[in-house]
Amino acid sequence: MNGKDKLKISKRFYAPSILYDEEYDILSINWCPHIKVDYSIETENGFVFDLSGEEKVIGLEIFNFKKQAKQNTNKSKIKQKKVRTM
Repeated sequence: MNGKDKLKISKRFYAPSILYDEEYDILSINWCPHIKVDYSIETENGFVFDLSGEEKVIGLEIFNFKKQAKQNTNKSKIKQKKVRTM
């Protein structure tokens, strides 16, 4: 490959858009605000994944965010054990 045949790869990084709607208790994260959402997939536990036409996840909505965060915090508590140091 000579210099003319090389592909130019441009890496662009975008800051994600993170919004919280307190009235409806929805956390919305969009990693690629410049890309159009073509369709979404909703899970049974209140997550909605936004996908591009290339089937890449570009966004996420979490319904009942505060309730889910509280439940997950309670589940992930680890009993602390005292460790004797020398």
